Formats: sequence, structure tokens, C-alpha cells
Amino acid sequence: MKISKINKIKNFGVFKNFAWKAEVKDFSDFNIFYGWNYSGKTTLSRILRCFETKTKHLDYTSAKFEIEDACAGIHSEALLDGTLSVRVFNSDYVVDNLKWYGTQDGIEPILLLGQESIELTKELEKEKDNLKKTKLERENLIKDKDSKVTEMNSALTNKAREIKEDLSISNAFTKTQFERKVKEVASDFRAVELNETAIKTLKETYQNSEKKTKRLCTESA
Repeated sequence: MKISKINKIKNFGVFKNFAWKAEVKDFSDFNIFYGWNYSGKTTLSRILRCFETKTKHLDYTSAKFEIEDACAGIHSEALLDGTLSVRVFNSDYVVDNLKWYGTQDGIEPILLLGQESIELTKELEKEKDNLKKTKLERENLIKDKDSKVTEMNSALTNKAREIKEDLSISNAFTKTQFERKVKEVASDFRAVELNETAIKTLKETYQNSEKKTKRLCTESA
């Protein structure tokens, strides 16, 4: 379907309140638009592309425009999904459908064609970024875990040494032994809980040991 004229354009780029003048001829089968930079050539193509994509331009969502076809049919921004069939190749099309991929990676660039290919590439780049973040988070977690393990091992070693000295244990009492005891108590503390008889026996043993130590000290003096 041939476009006959652009009846009006309001608030779309340089066109604030454009109206097709009666003395201007309708479009023919082939038409050339020419003018200075920023005179509105790209804007006209964007208006036409709105009918191709069936969506308003993101920068001019409140714009108004109306196109008339050769059969006197009216097409406007209010009905972009109508019967007007348009194909536009402009800078917006290039951005949406053509992308040189790989120019930043030290490899020969690849030209991607089509909106779907570009969207998939963007999604791939996003997933690559997510992967990098996940790897970094994992490395930080591993470092934190190693630090906690080192801190815990140091605490176990110091506590085992402290127990050995406090209880005057003659045999070796290492971190490994202490850790094993801790796990036994944690798994079932009632199994190693001392009853009254055991506590009394230990007290007597300690008291006798203390008396013996005092006697030895007295005899040595």
C-alpha cells in the first residue's frame, strides 16, 4: 500500500506542529528526502518505523502523527497495529539489528544480523558477567572458610595445651584428641555427663594429689 502523504506531526523531534500543505504534491512511487543535518530526515523515518515495529518511539511517546495512504486510509499513532505495511532501514534499524561482536576481545569481529541474534548476544554477555561475579563470590567464600578453619584450629590447639597444663596431664593431649572429645560431647553430652559418684571420686583424687604435693614440698624444705 503506497503512502500518499503525512497529514500531521506534533511533538516528534523537530516537528512541533507540522501539517501537510494543500499545495504540496502527494508522494509518488519513488521519493527522495534531502536537507541539512537535524532538519528532520531521520525523524520522518522514525515515524514510518513506528508502523513497522507497531510501537511508539521511546523518546517521543506523547507524539502525534497521521499518515494517509493512496486509498485515503488514515493511519495514526493511535492505531499502529493497523494494515499499513512499512519497511525502514535507518540508524535505529542498524542499532537494533546489526552489531559487530568481538571487537573488544582481540579477535576478528563478527557481524550479527537480526534483533534476535543481538538479544541473544546481550543475554550471553550478561550471563558471562554473572558467571564472573559468581566465581568471585565463590573465591571470597573459600578464603573466608579457610580463614575460619585456621582460626578454629588455632583455638583448638591453644585450648588443648591449656587443659593439659591445668590438669597436669603427663601424657600428650593434642588438638586432635581435644577435638575428638568435643565431638563426642556434642553428639551425646549425657553419655559423658558425670554423676554424683564420679564427681566425688574425682574430688577425692584431686584432694589427695594436692595433699601429696604439699607434703613433698614441706619435706623438700
